Amino acid sequence: MGLNPECEDVVEGQVGAEVGSDTDGVALFQVEMCFGVLMFVRCMLLNTKQIIEKAVDGDKDYLKHALLLFLNFTSASDHFIFIMVLAQMALRMRKSMV
Repeated sequence: MGLNPECEDVVEGQVGAEVGSDTDGVALFQVEMCFGVLMFVRCMLLNTKQIIEKAVDGDKDYLKHALLLFLNFTSASDHFIFIMVLAQMALRMRKSMV
C-alpha cells in the first residue's frame, strides 16, 4: 500500500467493530473513516520526515520518494472524498424526509 510498517499496523488496527443497531453502525463507520483520514495524514508526515532524513544521509531517489508521498496523498484523499459523499447522501436523505 506504500505505507511504512508502523503506519500499516495503525491503519489495519482500525478495522470494524460489533455494534448493536444500524444507526450506531453508521456513526461508528463515519468515525472510523474520519480516524482513517487522520491516520493517513499522520503517515504522510512520518514518511515525509523519513524522506528528509534519508535525503540528508545521501539517499536522493526522488522518484521513489515522490511516489510514496503520492500514494499516501491519494489514500487520504480517497477517504476524505468518501466522507464527503456520505455526508451529502445523509443531507439528501434528511431533505427527502421533510
